[in-house]
Amino acid sequence: MPTPLVPVLPETGEESKALFYVTGAVFIVAALWLLRRDSVSRGGK
Repeated sequence: MPTPLVPVLPETGEESKALFYVTGAVFIVAALWLLRRDSVSRGGK
């Protein structure tokens, strides 16, 4: 069995983890903003 030319394989999935973290943070901020907007509009009427 021949040895591979690349001594160390690159790590995979690092960018996708960051993408999931950013996407999750955006969803959390959007949900908090919508809940706050809804509660403020109900209190104002």
